[in-house]
Amino acid sequence: MNYYEVLGVDSTCDDTQLKKAYRKLAMKYHPDKNPTNREEAEFQFKLVAEAFDILRDPEKRQIFDKFGEKGLTGGTDKTVNPNELFSQFFKGFGSGGVFSSHFDAPFGDFIHKSNVVQIPIDCTLEELFKGTKKEITMPRNNISSTRSTSIKIVMDIEPGWKHNK
Repeated sequence: MNYYEVLGVDSTCDDTQLKKAYRKLAMKYHPDKNPTNREEAEFQFKLVAEAFDILRDPEKRQIFDKFGEKGLTGGTDKTVNPNELFSQFFKGFGSGGVFSSHFDAPFGDFIHKSNVVQIPIDCTLEELFKGTKKEITMPRNNISSTRSTSIKIVMDIEPGWKHNK
């Protein structure tokens, strides 16, 4: 899945363009605004929320840009609640009306688990300052086999990276 296509933005978009696209699509697909086609609206609303959640987070976006959706499936407990995301994004937009409720009913069971693999990489201060490339070996469990394999990845260490970032 291409989250940029879901939001209708270019991969070089900035935060302002990303927020604008999310706002437009969240309003368009909000289930309360689509009572005649609620099921499709719920699906699209969840998809838009998932795409925005990934692309607004610089770390997740960088992983997605380098490795695609598969790079996000590792081992985290992060959950995305599209109603909470929507409420946070639109808080302060007036009281009353269709978007003032807590939206718990239709999306209470929606949980998306993104898994991120974290592997420590030893870098010198100079490498962090100037940037470099590091080859790392990641363990990879094969579901259809009992043996573990590994995969080699070349990681770009960008100038200015900090510990645990």
